[in-house]
Amino acid sequence: RELPNAALRLPIGILRSNNKLDLVMIAGELNGKSLYIDSKGKWLVHHLPSIFRYYPFVLARTEENKMILCFDEKSGLMSDEIEGTPFFDEAGELADEVKKIWIGLQEREGDKLITDAMLTELEKQDLLEPWSINLKEADITKSIKGILRISEIKVNSLPDADFLKLRKNGAL
Repeated sequence: RELPNAALRLPIGILRSNNKLDLVMIAGELNGKSLYIDSKGKWLVHHLPSIFRYYPFVLARTEENKMILCFDEKSGLMSDEIEGTPFFDEAGELADEVKKIWIGLQEREGDKLITDAMLTELEKQDLLEPWSINLKEADITKSIKGILRISEIKVNSLPDADFLKLRKNGAL
């Protein structure tokens, strides 16, 4: 659900970590200023990635593989004061705002399983290639290594049946 919208507005790369592929947003700064956040902390792009939208909440799995809602206590966003949004309503159930976050994070987790399968298929088809990124600021060039991307040349060279299969499965 999120990827098509994000890919239209943000540079997306693929990163291998612990022998697993993950999608990453390419972010950075120019002259000490964020390319995505203004001086007042406002997000400048028309798509706010869910990892930021739901923060400081995240999901974790128990040893029994059950999903639980967690909160980053170090975020500075939790308070013992009466002001703010409570986690629970008077009946002890998740408050409506927190319930929306819980549902959104569960959807995100489901989307991640689909994305993982897509990335596995793209790698299996040998459609990934290193993405060399060179950032220039004044007279200094910084090279970013280790990021992969989908090879346009390899995708365009696929037999029609393989291309259509990847497109139908949402990998392209």
